[in-house]
Amino acid sequence: MKERIIRYVVLNWIPESIKLREIRKGAAYRPLVTFLPPVPKRGNIDLLPQKPSVRYAREQKKKQEGEALKSQAVVEEVPSAVTPVVAI
Repeated sequence: MKERIIRYVVLNWIPESIKLREIRKGAAYRPLVTFLPPVPKRGNIDLLPQKPSVRYAREQKKKQEGEALKSQAVVEEVPSAVTPVVAI
């Protein structure tokens, strides 16, 4: 009996604008995995931005630093006969 009363009140007395606002608020947060590209936006509800995980950000930073070191090592391995290097 109690559930029927609550259902009646929610469906008949609460304005549509409040119902839609609550639906939008619930649908705005759609968590995604950070290692996949973001899903394209479909529909008309604005999504909340997602904060990347601290662990993933740390891994990406280490990966970029490693790539930078590799590129520096490759530059140093180029023979000096091809490109003269002047030491100051």
